[in-house]
Amino acid sequence: MGLTYSGVHVATEDREAIVAVLAETLAPGGYRLRDDAPPPAGAPVNRFLLSPPINGWTTVLPSNDLDSREYAWAETISSTGCAALWLYLYDSSFLMYRFYRGGQLIDRYHSASGEKLAVGNPRVFRPFLVPGATIEDLDRVLRPNPGEELSVEDRYLAMARLLGIQTAESSYAVAESDPRSLPGGRHSWSVVEFWYAGPPEEPTSAAERG
Repeated sequence: MGLTYSGVHVATEDREAIVAVLAETLAPGGYRLRDDAPPPAGAPVNRFLLSPPINGWTTVLPSNDLDSREYAWAETISSTGCAALWLYLYDSSFLMYRFYRGGQLIDRYHSASGEKLAVGNPRVFRPFLVPGATIEDLDRVLRPNPGEELSVEDRYLAMARLLGIQTAESSYAVAESDPRSLPGGRHSWSVVEFWYAGPPEEPTSAAERG
């Protein structure tokens, strides 16, 4: 089998803002941010691993215990006003991404031929390229010239390097199976848990109902 990596890379160093928007999004479903006390026995728990900020990016690895598509978290987190990139390598066979700003899908890409998806617009990443990298460099990664021997895995890693994302070789599953693989060390990553506390209480007064 090939390699599978997936994560949401957020152009911010404010991890607290990410946690706040996750809590706000999950609250209507009855999920509550876990404090120091353990959740009730048997309560469903949804987890997120948050990287330390590296090169202006904070990576979020969702456990997906809520059966949510991972790219949806990129859309949610980008509603804070920062850019969020869901970057996905599946079995070293194809590369996908979805890029959001302000809760809006700005660009998307799928490397597999025949897919009816946008082919990718490198220009939207101009503000995020590392010094010395160019739009043309990224364009060649997304659309290699015929005959170029550049594997999908190489293209995935090259895109991450051009954007300065050092946490691309990870996913929640990879982190769980090999914590030592996490850039910066497992101790530098935050574990954020939301446990199911039951349906939210209905407002009882006109003021609470707004």
